[in-house]
Amino acid sequence: MTKGWKIFWIVTSAIIIPGGLWAGIGIATLQQICYSVVKYEIRRIDIAARTIEMAFTMMIKNPSKLSIGIEGYDIAVALNGVEIAKLVSEAPKTIEGEKATTLVLPVKIDLKKTFGQIKSQEIVGYFITKDFEKIVVSLKGKFNGRLLKIPIAVKVDSKYTLAEIIKQMDSPSTPC
Repeated sequence: MTKGWKIFWIVTSAIIIPGGLWAGIGIATLQQICYSVVKYEIRRIDIAARTIEMAFTMMIKNPSKLSIGIEGYDIAVALNGVEIAKLVSEAPKTIEGEKATTLVLPVKIDLKKTFGQIKSQEIVGYFITKDFEKIVVSLKGKFNGRLLKIPIAVKVDSKYTLAEIIKQMDSPSTPC
């Protein structure tokens, strides 16, 4: 191998190897993105129609020093183990390095269709009597993110009681 090729390979390796390591560390950091449901809001309860309109606010923290792009999400929301909504969005959102942002997940629940006649009365009763320990919210799905033009899917899988969410609302803190 000629001296010119040796120099070429040394320079190329000096650029590619650190760049690959840096991207790998960035991707690993992105996959450790922190999130938590920090608020819920009941927007409307229609007892006659047996519907509840509500919204969950999720706080997402970027642990990386680099800005990341959230290009959308695909999240299933469940109450007491029954899927009530499949939320899909492709609205982009940027989270600056080491910062947090919020994402509002609007949900409309048709209680009779989702839970049936008996169970829907039980769920409405929990809301009306504020027995929030008995209402479990589950989120399962993924965020679609991008770091340095590299697409990454970040898994979402968590459960909270409404009582835990209310406690978070009363004493707000950043996740992680």
